[in-house]
Amino acid sequence: MGSSRIAIRTAIVTATAVAASATLTFLTRTVLDQPLDWLGWIEVFVVPVLIAAPVAWHIFANRARLEAALVGLEEAHRALKQSHARLAHAASHDRLTGVLNREGFTTEMTRRLLESDGGVLLIIDVDRFKAINDTYGHATGDRALQAVAGALRSAAGLHETVGRIGGEEFAIFLAGIGAEAARAAAERVRHAVAATPLPLDGRGQRTVTVSVGGAAVEGRSASLDAAFRTADRCLYRAKNRGRNRVEFGRVPRLAA
Repeated sequence: MGSSRIAIRTAIVTATAVAASATLTFLTRTVLDQPLDWLGWIEVFVVPVLIAAPVAWHIFANRARLEAALVGLEEAHRALKQSHARLAHAASHDRLTGVLNREGFTTEMTRRLLESDGGVLLIIDVDRFKAINDTYGHATGDRALQAVAGALRSAAGLHETVGRIGGEEFAIFLAGIGAEAARAAAERVRHAVAATPLPLDGRGQRTVTVSVGGAAVEGRSASLDAAFRTADRCLYRAKNRGRNRVEFGRVPRLAA
């Protein structure tokens, strides 16, 4: 509320007070059959102005300050909420690729596993990534990781959980899916990465391949560590059998 609005509202309150005072004064004088002398005119105009105007100004000015403080508080609350959201996102996501980091991935996988009563964990490792870094430099290596992450997100779909869990190692959790569909999804992921070109700073482009290890996870009580161990073993088997391939295993059921 600006000063002009405060002044207008103060004037309205003061005029109302003068009108009320005049009405009461004239009625009282009429009933008592007393003439309106100079003291009466002071009662009608001066006293209400001296009392109503400063009080009204004080009230409206305080109200304006409170409204401004409330607006400022709401803006601060919005800014704090946005900052909290950014911090929460930064804490759970990989800065380079934009996918979940290891902690964020395991948290989301645990939540989805409980909701879906099973699924498939895929661990994806970029083939010969060290050679890419050594030959073309770390900037190209970073672009390769970003390209792989983009291909994984695109191939897995918007509703699947994708994360970077190590240097050149990624993971996908496919909730509520069977082994056959999971193998098809893993092959789709592998082909998507191989079809993604990697520019080489004016030196043409090359392709990147990945090896994939999959672990079928059954039931809400399945061990997350066992799922990662199984998928890791399958990944190493894919590496040892020539890379750019998919190998699958099944997580052992926990004893009842």
